Amino acid sequence: TAQKILFIKGSPDKLFPMATTYDSLFNQVEWNSRVEELSLQGKRVVAVGYRLIPDGVDEITHDSLSSGITFLGLAGIIDPPREEVIGSLREMRKAGVEVKMITGDHPLTAKTIGEKLGLADNISVITGPKWDKMSEEEQKKAALKYQVFARTTPKNKLEIISALQANDKITAMTGDGVNDAPALKKADIGVAMGITGTEVSKDASAMILSDDNFATIIKAVLNGRNVYRNILNAILFLLSGNLAAIFVVLFCSIFALPTPFEPVHLLFINLLTDSLPALAIGMEPTDRSLLKNKPRDPKRGFLTKAFVTKLVMYALPIAIVTIVAFYMGYEKSAMT
Repeated sequence: TAQKILFIKGSPDKLFPMATTYDSLFNQVEWNSRVEELSLQGKRVVAVGYRLIPDGVDEITHDSLSSGITFLGLAGIIDPPREEVIGSLREMRKAGVEVKMITGDHPLTAKTIGEKLGLADNISVITGPKWDKMSEEEQKKAALKYQVFARTTPKNKLEIISALQANDKITAMTGDGVNDAPALKKADIGVAMGITGTEVSKDASAMILSDDNFATIIKAVLNGRNVYRNILNAILFLLSGNLAAIFVVLFCSIFALPTPFEPVHLLFINLLTDSLPALAIGMEPTDRSLLKNKPRDPKRGFLTKAFVTKLVMYALPIAIVTIVAFYMGYEKSAMT
């Protein structure tokens, strides 16, 4: 019968402890230096080995592969980041959005890619095994401290999202695989890839990128901020006009003047000066200067001190001009 050979591939960290012989001129220490060399080039390193299967053995378990592997060599795979991703990350940072990388790659590979992307000024890396040894409180601090999480498992991804949320952070998670689904579901905004993403990841997400382009996310951020700005401006416009009317009626009531507005006047104001301009304000196009603003606190209402101050400053001139015009007309009619 033909000799059965089982070929194995995986991360060097997992395969090296399983190898008992090396089918090459290098030993494990020298191969480790090769792993670091490839990782510093930003390459994903895959180790390859084999094991001869004795006759009569039909089933191979994971435990039986803990040793006896003959190591063959390494493969360095590189997936260069798209140019638009680098620009998008730069805009994300300007917009006050912090981006973190969660990957199963070697720590050196992840750090090199993070530096190429401009993920942060000083990138710090933590691995999944080190994360697992931390307490819940330590994980909460580490989630803010580190920008790159390497050699992570699906469980680690879920815990990282939970730790960020425990720090009152609004989290958005991007992913395309089945193992990303729990973290995508847990995140405040799960973002799946529409082309390469699995159906499981799409079902678990709140948003799907139809073009699989990370740069689309910054467009979504810009659109979201534009919608919120337009809503605030429309509310400010409507309230300032109505507040001015209240000031006018209040002034006339205090000084025992006649009613300044007839019903037809109020209908005219609501029809023309409220509805159409408010709709126009709500349709304002996006402005990239919005990305310079810091993310707003979702717990804070829109009636802030700055908003109320602006509202009163808009309403007062309208009210003053209306009162003066009404009083002048009233005095003239009284004299005649």
